[in-house]
Amino acid sequence: MSNFKTVKLFDADGDMTQRWFVFYYFKDGETGKFVRFRIWISEKLLTRAQRYERGKALIREINLKLRKGFNPFVQKNRSLSPLVLTIDEFLKIKKTTLRNRSYCSYKSYLKHFKAYLEKSHLVNIEVESFAYTHAQAYMDHVLGEKKRSNRTYNNILQAVRTFFNFVIARQYIEVNPFALIKELPTEETAINALTKEELRIISEQLPSYNYDLYVIALMVFTCFIRPQEIVRLKVSHLIYLDDQLTLGGEITKNRKTETIIVPPQLKQAIKKLDLHFPMNYYVFGNHLKRNPKEASANRIFEQWREFAKTFGISKTIYALKHTGNGLALKAGANTRDLQLQNRHSSLDETQKYLERFRRTVSDEFINSFPRL
Repeated sequence: MSNFKTVKLFDADGDMTQRWFVFYYFKDGETGKFVRFRIWISEKLLTRAQRYERGKALIREINLKLRKGFNPFVQKNRSLSPLVLTIDEFLKIKKTTLRNRSYCSYKSYLKHFKAYLEKSHLVNIEVESFAYTHAQAYMDHVLGEKKRSNRTYNNILQAVRTFFNFVIARQYIEVNPFALIKELPTEETAINALTKEELRIISEQLPSYNYDLYVIALMVFTCFIRPQEIVRLKVSHLIYLDDQLTLGGEITKNRKTETIIVPPQLKQAIKKLDLHFPMNYYVFGNHLKRNPKEASANRIFEQWREFAKTFGISKTIYALKHTGNGLALKAGANTRDLQLQNRHSSLDETQKYLERFRRTVSDEFINSFPRL
């Protein structure tokens, strides 16, 4: 004998002033009695035809789940809750597990998704009812928006895929509706290296202009540390600095403890910083000074832009990382060392990055080129 009774529709004899719902019975394993479960049909469906259509869809979906072994006593039947509420639940969890920058990215992309649901009259759609056709329609909408680059399209796609993977992990649904949608090709990000003249300007002008920013620039240039990681460094990391700098999981992008080599030039520069502060103070905290409050990486970008504009440099601070890698490669550094210093997950990742520096002929080739 089955432990459930198939789903039926209550239509109030066609009365549109009453609430319609679908219902089914499932046997309680402890009492042996059948218990009724009810799923409401939205009152925003204003015609009988719309409500009957929604009721039939729910009957099909729930019967399929029951036949596959769904047990409402074991698995809370939350999968039939509105999609927008599940998005809020996802963001609430992510806020406690992600760094603020990553959380804000998810929040921004999913806010865009929720706005689309409202605009498309899908604000009350249940999680289970959001299908591939809905997903494709949304991504077509993203693609059709003005000033949306392929890279932004892919970022949005990744965000909604991650959300629906979260939904799958909680057994609300079984298939990610965005799984079959392909990413768009993106243009390779340009490698912008600094010229010898620009490096000279930085070396001669930046120390007196803003010494803290100069030390930050050296960290990017020689250690390839990300600005988002630099603002998390504390006095305790630098006060007894040796030839190596260990970045704990609370600092690194991937939350793993990693070690990098500190060259003499950077060590000497750090020694001139005033580090007579409590060990738990951020080295480049609020206003990029020693401070108990962590600063945003945007403060680094802003101060660099001011310096660069003042001295006629058009490139971002990331150009220092590219320049450092390029010069190290030209000087004969091996790929394994550069992988470790860049903290890339694999040699293949480093090879792909360095390959972009090898797309011009060498000086040796130019100098030895035969005369016509």
